Amino acid sequence: MKAGKLSELILSRSVLKKIRNKRKEILCGARTGNDAAVMKINGDLTAACAASSSFSYLPRNFTDSDCCLTSVLLNAELTVLRAANSVSAEWGEPFSLMPVLLLPEGFEESELKKVVDMFEKTAEHLNLQIAGGHSEISAYVKRPIFSVTVFGNRKCFISDNTKAYGQDIIMTGYAASEATRVMTALCRKKLEERFAPLYIEKAAEYTCELSVIKHMETARQNNAAWMHDLSETGVFGGLWELGEKLHAGMEIDLKKIPIRQETIEFSEYMACNPYTVPSLGAALITAEDGNGLVRELERQGIPAVVIGKITEGKDRVLVHHEERRYLEQPR
Repeated sequence: MKAGKLSELILSRSVLKKIRNKRKEILCGARTGNDAAVMKINGDLTAACAASSSFSYLPRNFTDSDCCLTSVLLNAELTVLRAANSVSAEWGEPFSLMPVLLLPEGFEESELKKVVDMFEKTAEHLNLQIAGGHSEISAYVKRPIFSVTVFGNRKCFISDNTKAYGQDIIMTGYAASEATRVMTALCRKKLEERFAPLYIEKAAEYTCELSVIKHMETARQNNAAWMHDLSETGVFGGLWELGEKLHAGMEIDLKKIPIRQETIEFSEYMACNPYTVPSLGAALITAEDGNGLVRELERQGIPAVVIGKITEGKDRVLVHHEERRYLEQPR
């Protein structure tokens, strides 16, 4: 198997099908398209999500050799954001996190302090509290590995029987903002072989805010039906997972998917597909009145656009001018 998140096909047949034991407290558990588990504890709804970090979609030989600690700190930040975004996408209001740190032998205490500072800084920015966790030095890892569990309150629960046919699909944020952030932070020397430093700096500035908690909060308050975070999957993978979650098809206008010009150029140069790499900072939302929701999101300073519709059946179609092609299952 290749590096990165397990494909939806492998996840379904080799992981999800093996999970059979059921508990009444778990209202929504491990399933394709779910951003977080939804549990009922003492009569209250609580959403929790675990996430781990990976830059496996970037060619290793393009990463600057002298930015190891920068990479580690960025991993710590993005792992927290990824988990918090996922809880928010399942209608949760994140309030705490518990990080797990597996560190290689030789990792310095001074570096550990910087990692913890990054976890705390990111948690404070999102108004989360670090409630506990685990850390250890392991001879089995070559570089730090982080896993974060975020907990959030959830005040409502949508039945799986709710039909989404005919609803608009809105995308917030921009495709591959996370990949752009990683490239400008870790591959700057490579990018400077082609692009001007000011152009790279401009791209780095607009990728500073990768949380979608405000996106989801605004959507919840304005009649959103379903939401899905793109932190792990990228746009195409997220659309497929949304279709699986809703047991529905869709028709998407490819040219309406929001993406910045810098991202297109960087991705082409770095041999990455901006529609398939993880897109932390972007989300999918469905609603009866997509244009109305877009207006509300834009009033909050959140970029959003209607990119398609939910359809009956299972066909997931990408439309580009006169061309129509089917969205493929992530592998």
